[in-house]
Amino acid sequence: MNTTRAKILVAALIATFIVTRSLLSMSPNSDFNIAGHNVHHLFTGLVLIAAGGLPLALFPGRSLLLDAATVAFGAGLALALDEWVYLIATDGSNASYLLPVSLKGGVLMVDGPDLHRLQMTEPTARPRLAVNGIGGVFLFSNNARELTEWYTKHLGIVFTKYEGTNTYGMEFHYRFDGDPSMRASIVFSITQTDKPLSSERNEFEVNYRVDDLHAFIAQLEADGVTVEKVEEFDYGRFAWVRDPDNNRLELYEPLSLPGD
Repeated sequence: MNTTRAKILVAALIATFIVTRSLLSMSPNSDFNIAGHNVHHLFTGLVLIAAGGLPLALFPGRSLLLDAATVAFGAGLALALDEWVYLIATDGSNASYLLPVSLKGGVLMVDGPDLHRLQMTEPTARPRLAVNGIGGVFLFSNNARELTEWYTKHLGIVFTKYEGTNTYGMEFHYRFDGDPSMRASIVFSITQTDKPLSSERNEFEVNYRVDDLHAFIAQLEADGVTVEKVEEFDYGRFAWVRDPDNNRLELYEPLSLPGD
């Protein structure tokens, strides 16, 4: 909602109502005539509603012209609503403008609770969207087949070569805690590059969960794989190694916490 335009509309409604009622209170018998015909402010209000409403409906955005159209629309709406209540609640005489029922009805119609909230309430910000998981990890290699063999040997990840491509992939499947019937997967693939890649491009890190980090480290070291660093926290154990393409890998063993 355009709160600025809403405030202009409400201000025009209230200002027009106050001015109209003030003039009628001072001179209830004064009529506005054109060519001998009395023009009620209901007619004036409808003309202003049309004059202001059409630009607002046809032209989006913000401009002084549209702000002026909003003022015209609000003023016309105030005149039309005030006259409508006057004609329904009274006998239609000039003196009836001074009756309490006419005044109270006009106040309720022009400055009702809904318009008050429209004037004062700022728009509620929409919550920002956020990702809800990892859909896949995709590596590109100068030697895709050899790299998949390394992952198969040392991490136990078995790949399938996608038909008609130079991509090797697999999926880790899992279910949602809130609804175990929902099943999803994370794709891990290695693709042969069309052009040679620089060996200095290693700007990402993939985390792999393991059941027993110490046993896994022993297996890697027995295979001749260097473990760069090992760290342990109250929520998990971590170790870091590199693959033949110099990509840094993080191995993670979650530790159960009280209440888990």
